Amino acid sequence: MRLFGEPGRKFARPERLLAVLCWGVVAAIFLLPISNPDLFWHLSAARFIVSFRKLPQTDWLSWTLEGKPWTDFEWLSQLIWYAVLKSSGMWGLVVLKASLFCGGAWGLWRTLRLYRIGSGGSAVALLAWAVALVPAQDLRPENFSIFLFSLEWFLLEKRRLRREAADPDRLNWKEISWIALGAAAWTNLHPGYVYGFSLLGVYALLEIWRHRSWTLVRLLVLCAGATLLNPYGIGMHRVLLTHMRDLEPLHEYINEWMEASIFNPWQWAFWGVLLASFLALLGSFLQNHGAPLEHMILLPVLALSASTYVRTLPYFVLVAIPVSAFHSARLRWGRREGIKPVLLTACWGALLGFFCLKLAPELGRRRAFIPQFVPEHIAQYLQSERAVLGGRKIYNPWAWGGYLGYQLSPSYRVFQDGRYIFHPFLRVVEKATRNPENHKKFLDGYGIDVVLASRTNQFFTMPVYPKGGGKVKLLRPYYLDFLPQVEWALIYWGPQGQIFVRRKRFPQRWVREREFRIFRPDDLRAAQLLVMEGYVPAVRLREEVERYIRLQPGLPEEKSLRLWLKKIASKN
Repeated sequence: MRLFGEPGRKFARPERLLAVLCWGVVAAIFLLPISNPDLFWHLSAARFIVSFRKLPQTDWLSWTLEGKPWTDFEWLSQLIWYAVLKSSGMWGLVVLKASLFCGGAWGLWRTLRLYRIGSGGSAVALLAWAVALVPAQDLRPENFSIFLFSLEWFLLEKRRLRREAADPDRLNWKEISWIALGAAAWTNLHPGYVYGFSLLGVYALLEIWRHRSWTLVRLLVLCAGATLLNPYGIGMHRVLLTHMRDLEPLHEYINEWMEASIFNPWQWAFWGVLLASFLALLGSFLQNHGAPLEHMILLPVLALSASTYVRTLPYFVLVAIPVSAFHSARLRWGRREGIKPVLLTACWGALLGFFCLKLAPELGRRRAFIPQFVPEHIAQYLQSERAVLGGRKIYNPWAWGGYLGYQLSPSYRVFQDGRYIFHPFLRVVEKATRNPENHKKFLDGYGIDVVLASRTNQFFTMPVYPKGGGKVKLLRPYYLDFLPQVEWALIYWGPQGQIFVRRKRFPQRWVREREFRIFRPDDLRAAQLLVMEGYVPAVRLREEVERYIRLQPGLPEEKSLRLWLKKIASKN
């Protein structure tokens, strides 16, 4: 079975079956549900544009930076998302995401076939690309950049190969016009156009060096001018400088901007592609006494970028997969018929195994959105209590701001969300969470009345002294120290997080009717001791448990909670 064959030849039946299977698995991977919480501030921006028929110029979603200049540099992506959401719901956005990734896969497939990689080898390479892309496989404006970058890579490689074959491959004005329009659109979709320009710049410089041709340089200048066709003019490019300035805190606190880790199983495919691409390039260089300079420049640069910032991983993988295939086919062992089916079958088996173990279970749930990273029930509670809590200064975690702003504006304004204007808050909040003293200064300094806190496994040891004597050491939750009960009242909690209010800023009767003083998250052992030692009547604990159950409709733990109460009553 020839898995590395001529692209023009008729597919063999096993090869065709392997290609169909790979494309099916790839499409399934791209249909993984959305989990990006930043989706919602993008939708808020689109809703603003649709409602007011203009682009936002300043912040309107937060109380901390209200009126601060803000450039909505991804406005076109947001409008497309909003239109799809309104017409087709969240599943429509999943299909849009999958379509853009499939477009990128099509560009990759065309590049592999350009290299005369057989359909079987191309299919396995495509599957490897999809699996390596899983850490970045979410709904983001970057999806458009992945598609456009893949298409650009194919066109530039096609031009390079034609140049090597002494074919001038001239560009006509129609093609140039489409390319310029594409550059303008890319600028308004996502800042990934910078990677596209860098790619074009490398090919342009090498074309001057090899062929004394300035065609690509002129095209690069034209595309650079086309980027000014945006509502913010040069201001769109200033946002890139802001992101570069803020790379250090982003790298330190935001997962997607951290370095890649060999200990993260979701990134193993990326590390495998990185190793394979460098080995293939090095082996081909040594055996053939050379390799295309484009590959030798782009591969290490993009590898450094991807390993330093996971967010840039898609651009590396889009280059590394075809480079691996191209140079593997040039190796002596790559031309041996016996080893090819064995190697590709092993790769196919490993990739399919990863898909079945890691990805198939999530696909089996058939959901369009994973609500784990957004405070859905907290937002519902805040909406129900907006008569009292609305308009107050709230604190919310970084990842929650987009969802809260989309669901609750204008009744509530958030403290922060995922937009670049809030990057300076990353270090401010981190410093505030180092100890209770810093936390108090932070809350008092901003005049915060309501704290939304996510559930976290942070505890401290506190001794408890039963009436019968002795001492019991209990692990108590962090909020008892950072949000002391004498000043802060817990009025809501659930699996996602808690809501605390500053006592003196709200009517005392309203607080008493809603406060959880005994039945609190991650503190059930203390509640049990308080009741059994007679410090608190059992009826008070029962009232709080019943109120908690009412606030959490369909609670899976309802039966176990009632059994817990019954057990305490029997021992009391």
